[in-house]
Amino acid sequence: MGRGVTMLWLCHIFAIRFIAVLLSSLGLTAFILVTVALATDLEQHVHRMVNEHRASQGLKPLAFNPEISAIARRHSRDMASGRIGFGHGGIESRREKIARFITQPGVGENVAMVPAGSPHVGAVAVSNWLESPGHRRNIEGSYDLTGVGIAQGPAGRHYFTQLFVRTPSYRPGTSGSNTPYTRSVPTSRDRKSEAQVAETRQPSDYKRPLRKPRREKDPRKRPGRKRTGNGWVQTLD
Repeated sequence: MGRGVTMLWLCHIFAIRFIAVLLSSLGLTAFILVTVALATDLEQHVHRMVNEHRASQGLKPLAFNPEISAIARRHSRDMASGRIGFGHGGIESRREKIARFITQPGVGENVAMVPAGSPHVGAVAVSNWLESPGHRRNIEGSYDLTGVGIAQGPAGRHYFTQLFVRTPSYRPGTSGSNTPYTRSVPTSRDRKSEAQVAETRQPSDYKRPLRKPRREKDPRKRPGRKRTGNGWVQTLD
């Protein structure tokens, strides 16, 4: 009888522990899902803010690419976990991964770290990028695709990675009339026209002085001209 009670008690403890582990697992899974969802929304928010700035500069918006975002997100997670240091370490590897589905891509990258407790972390990251000349050049660069990846470290810091990609089909002239990356270069026909206009200017009133004939004799050898102590004199008939 005592043995049966003991077995029942052990089963009861096992059931309680199993339920606790299950709830804990479900809670962790729910936490991860919520964290991923929040990071995804933040990535889209950063993408929108960058495109809003490009629009203010008359530039074409960047298309959001999930594959590029996955590469950027992996870099942010590596920085957040301390696997690699904060910065652009491994950029060549990310460029090679992009080259697997985009032939000969042009790639730029921005990274940012926002401390824990900062409100509106996405706006802080984009604002800091725009205040930096190098990061701003990437945001306003001649690119047509982008990917944003964000991860949060154990200390609550947010790590941002945005990749900018230029595909072979991209043409700088399609960004808009105000883009600073395209300059109107005159064609050969334009240059010829400009030269013709320069040749048809109105003549000025300036008249060149008369020049002496090239074969004119030396005045000192003219008849009646001789040299005196006071200089040359001309004898008049």
